[in-house]
Order: sequence, then structure tokens, then C-alpha cells
Amino acid sequence: MPIPECALRVLAVEGFFGASHAAFLEGLAARSAYDWRLLTLPARRWRDRMLKGHKRIAQEAARLDEQFDLLFVTDMVDFAGLLELLPGGLAGLPSVFYFHENQLTYPVRRAGEDYWQFGLLNITSAMAADRVLFNSEFHRRAFLDAMPGFLESLPVGVTRPPGAVRRIAGRGTVAHPGIDVDGFPCPDRSGRVGPLTILWNHRWEHDKRPEVFFDALDGLVSAGCDFRVVICGENFSRRPEVFDRAREALGERLLHFGFAESRSEYAELLGRADVVVSTAAHEFFGIAWLEACAAGCMPLLPDRLSYPGLVPQDLHQKCIYGDDREFFQRLRELCADPAPARKASATWRAVAERYAWSRQAAVFDQLFAEAAGGRQVGGREEG
Repeated sequence: MPIPECALRVLAVEGFFGASHAAFLEGLAARSAYDWRLLTLPARRWRDRMLKGHKRIAQEAARLDEQFDLLFVTDMVDFAGLLELLPGGLAGLPSVFYFHENQLTYPVRRAGEDYWQFGLLNITSAMAADRVLFNSEFHRRAFLDAMPGFLESLPVGVTRPPGAVRRIAGRGTVAHPGIDVDGFPCPDRSGRVGPLTILWNHRWEHDKRPEVFFDALDGLVSAGCDFRVVICGENFSRRPEVFDRAREALGERLLHFGFAESRSEYAELLGRADVVVSTAAHEFFGIAWLEACAAGCMPLLPDRLSYPGLVPQDLHQKCIYGDDREFFQRLRELCADPAPARKASATWRAVAERYAWSRQAAVFDQLFAEAAGGRQVGGREEG
């Protein structure tokens, strides 16, 4: 997209530049009407990034020989700490802070006695920004609702920011991330024959409750159901053991197991599947299932978290389930008759298009323009 004569110049700061965070920032910068400069750190050692990454970012920012109109910072950065270290010309810029996730409500298994400091960094960072954006309304509500109890639980001697809930609520709004809908071909499944193909394309971590998913597949096998499975998504050297046990147990039913090494391979896997599932205990938005929708997969999603708010109300009965027992039953019915999933590819594609970058980039640009206010941009007065 050509940059307007009076484009805002945005300095984007990401402390954990990998996977969905990287895809989000690159997607937004590529489709925004504004001029972007990305200042990022590699996606590793997230605790270290939150506690110390702002120091390295400040050093790199001090070497930039450019002028900017707006700071855009995401939640893996100690933004309040960064402002203390930035040169005056950058520290005084209008700022927007974006929450992909937060450390107040993330379901951590082994938090440790000092885990509270990461939630407090989220709060102080949001308070330091002029505007605060959340990736879903569910996320915004969950964060604000959790703050009073979190602040009350802080150890004795830790300063509690005054008026935190009111200040962040007053500056907060929702801006959904975009989906690269055009990057996912949507094959016509209406004439497809053979067993139902089930897709898992989420991170291989405990908060996605993979054991519930694989228990359901075990139940399908015991019930004599015929199906195939594609398991992809980001995974790490340390992952839940249930994945490796399932790899052996599923045998020939398993069409793919492991991270897709290229975007084209990933799109091809999504196109082979009929239904994409989620059993998550944690999801603030959910790019993976929407990418599968873009490729024409029917979603099967729990009636909790961000999902009900992102799916049109008139489609809830088709794709939202109540509990784990209903999840299994819905899969069993689809194994017996895959036609309902295969005949509705255009419907699910349309759901993904609601969040396409072609729409969402303009939403972000408008919010950035509002945050910049009457600041001089491109040599002229904005507004």
C-alpha cells in the first residue's frame, strides 16, 4: 500500500519477535498506510525479555538516526522501564500498548514465588501508554476483572499503582489482529469423499489442553470411527508427553505430525482438513483456528474464552460445544457424516474474512491517528 504524503512514522517495539507475534507485526506493518520501523528482539527466554529486554531495546533505539510520530509497544516489553531509558525525543512520543496476552490471567503451571512481577509489569506498562489495545473483548474484560484481586495479592512492601484499573479501563479498547486470508486457498470440499480429517494447529502446550483432544480421539477409535488427523502448530523441545504417545497410538490415521516448515505447506495441510478443533483452557484471540476457517475448515470450539465473541451468533449452534463430553459426541457425529463440515467451507471462510488484514489494518491506522492527535506528521498538521 503506498504511503500517504502525511504518513505517520511508527516505531514498533516487540520484545518476543517470533511465531504469532512476528506474523502480527509484519502483517500490520505491510498493510498499514503508515511508515513503520521495527525494533525487535528474538523470541527466546520470555522471562528475561520482560525483565531486561527493555534495556537492550533502549540502547538500539538510541542509535536510530530517524524521527518518529508514534510508539507501538507489545506486552512482552517493560514499557514503563523503557520510557525511563529512551532519549527524550522518543520518550515523549504518543504511545500505544498492545496486549497479545497478559501475565495476570495466563494459566501458569509452576509460577514461582516471584511470578507476580510479570503481571505488575503488564499493569505499569499499560499505565505508561496513551492508548491500550486488547486483541479481544474477552481479553479486555478478563484483564480488568483480574486486576483488583491481583493488586491485593501483591507481597507486602510492593507498591500498588494508584488508580490502575480506572486509568487502564479509560485508555483501553479492542483491536483484533488480522488474518492473512488471501494466503490460504479454500478448496471446494462438497465432493470430497473418505474419512473425516480432523485438524489440530495450536501450540503444543498444556494451556491448549491437548490431553482432552487426544482422549476424544481415543474414544473415536474405541467406538470404531473412521477418521484421519493432521497435527501441526508450533512445538518446542519440551512439550506435553501426550503428543508422542498419540503419535504412536494413531498410526496410519495420522496424516501429518509436526510443525509445518513453510507457509505453503501449512496452507496445504489446512486445505486437506475438514474440521479444526480447540479444547483450550486459554485463548485471548485464536489466530490458528481462524486461519483454518480461511482455508474452509469447520471450527469446533468450546463455549468459553474468546470464541463465542468471535463467531457470529447465528453460527454458534453449528460450531460451539458445551463440555468435553459434547466435544466428543460432535466429533463422533461428524465422523459418521462429514458432509455438514464439507458443504459449509464458504461459510467458515466468511467468518475468517471478518478479521482479514484488508479490514483490520485500517482499524489500527485509525486508532494510531487518534493516539497521535494533532502531532506534526510528514511535515504537516495531522487531523
